Amino acid sequence: MSKKKTMYTVLGTAMAFAASLMAAPPAAAAYPVDVQCWGEKVKRCVRLDLSGGVNAVASITDTQSDSENYDVTVSNVSLVQVWTGAISVIGTATGEAGWQVEWDRAVTGNIPCYSGATYQVAATFRWRQAGTTADSTEERWSAKYTCP
Repeated sequence: MSKKKTMYTVLGTAMAFAASLMAAPPAAAAYPVDVQCWGEKVKRCVRLDLSGGVNAVASITDTQSDSENYDVTVSNVSLVQVWTGAISVIGTATGEAGWQVEWDRAVTGNIPCYSGATYQVAATFRWRQAGTTADSTEERWSAKYTCP
């Protein structure tokens, strides 16, 4: 190989390496916005997750206290876009099929976080003492979040 060809090969490799360093940084990792949780024996949480867009996330957990155990389920999780005086459900999800022994979670599909758009999460939580059929139900809404 000639010296000229070798020099161009080295120069090309160096330029490719430099370009790789200047490329856009990797996408930000998923991060929650305004995580809100309630309850001690049965912890219920709603949040918006911004991972290249907006996802509604709801989870429920039996905290496994010494004296009681609960079966849990989350359902009717909605990603809601809030308008002046109105709301639009733009994504829905439900948790695992039926009652879970310790933990359940549901996540809606990812939609773009449009600048100036306001979003909110709504979810229905249910829990019951293990081995029983009577259950408690609670619907919760997250705080509103407006995309920058």
